[in-house]
Amino acid sequence: SFDVAQKDDGKAILIQHEGETLAEVPLATDLAVDKNTILSGLTRFLDSRKEFLPPHAKDAITQLTEKISNVDAIVALKHHKDVKGAFYETNDQYTLYLSEGILNNLLGLIHELSEGVITLPSGYRNLTRHTMMRGVGKDVRNALDVLGSESASKAKTAGDLIRMLEQVMEKEDFAMSNNRSRDSPIMKSEKDLILWNYENARSGRELLFGIQDFLSIEGNAKFTQGIRNLNRDLRQGVLNIFLMRSKIDTKSAETAVGRKVGRKLEKNLGVNTQILYFEDDLGEQLTKAVKRALAPENNGKLPKIFVDCLIEDDWKKVNDFKDSKRQEFSNIDDIIAIGKDFMEGQEPNELPDSVKVILVGSVIMNDRRLKDDFKMSPEDLLESRRRTIDFLMSNEIIDKATIANDQIDAFFNDIWKGIKRLLITRINWKEFQDRKNNQDEVMRSL
Repeated sequence: SFDVAQKDDGKAILIQHEGETLAEVPLATDLAVDKNTILSGLTRFLDSRKEFLPPHAKDAITQLTEKISNVDAIVALKHHKDVKGAFYETNDQYTLYLSEGILNNLLGLIHELSEGVITLPSGYRNLTRHTMMRGVGKDVRNALDVLGSESASKAKTAGDLIRMLEQVMEKEDFAMSNNRSRDSPIMKSEKDLILWNYENARSGRELLFGIQDFLSIEGNAKFTQGIRNLNRDLRQGVLNIFLMRSKIDTKSAETAVGRKVGRKLEKNLGVNTQILYFEDDLGEQLTKAVKRALAPENNGKLPKIFVDCLIEDDWKKVNDFKDSKRQEFSNIDDIIAIGKDFMEGQEPNELPDSVKVILVGSVIMNDRRLKDDFKMSPEDLLESRRRTIDFLMSNEIIDKATIANDQIDAFFNDIWKGIKRLLITRINWKEFQDRKNNQDEVMRSL
């Protein structure tokens, strides 16, 4: 265990172990810290995620929220390569020291705080708090992708899965493309984490999850992995135009997020992504989007438009717009996809989960191109569509159902026309910063 003490001059903290100072970290005395804003943001974030957590992860987060509620002061630290945060307790007074670099990063805060607070489960002597929070490393996750879900499902115990993953990781081509030694492909702490998850009724990819993955199970960890698996079918050199609802007080921030994810898609996947935002001017923005899609300079880019409809009124306006333009544009139905991103009878979301809207919309528009423009073979198209359906269902974007092969074409047509609900925006974020943190988390994972 480590002890924390503040220097007599009040300008640094000392991280000590058995009387020996391991690190001296200067205080960021020039940085004002709003304790209530940080703690309320953390608590709100954790509360919004609790319903998605399995019981064994929820216990750890409960410990963290209880500790947070007792914090009396937050003090910022200068950047240090090893020390990101520390608790200091004296006379029942809790001081929370946090690196200035993670004050606005909710998941980073949670990780650092949990490493000093949560109790490790008994019976897993090699499990560390770091692994318990972060989950297994990227190379172990990559090994599961190589192994495939069908092969992984044949593992009858956690030990079977570990042996199967190690066999993948020990292959020379895999070892060369990853950082770990072939002598010890999976660390002992990772093996204990897999066992811990297995003994708490997790299965599949969730066996590799740390608590941070479960915290983001509203979509982020599973969602981004699913998107990566679909990237193999994504065609380059195309133009995707998105229309999304915005508000006057968030539009500039929305635009910044949109530009960022657009640059990532252009750089990493070769997809030209443009975004238009609307408030009460959906009709005007639709006209602008169609004009842009049909501009001569975009010939050959197979332009498509995806309109995210958070409320029924938007959905009706898009359908009315398409009806009014069919004589002028005979292919209007093939250009515009309607995302029915709302559920009847429930409180509508004020703003879209724009990063996920762009990623899901890209998948839907790509499917249309694979069928109509690239003329993918029926066998390959069926396989691609099955992957897309699995992704949409596993992330609860569409309702789970059994879809026969001869129903798939009609199924995707219903999504395109906005007949079938495509619930992408799952949480009605009341605080814009919470929503932005969620979107940044997805973008970092792409």
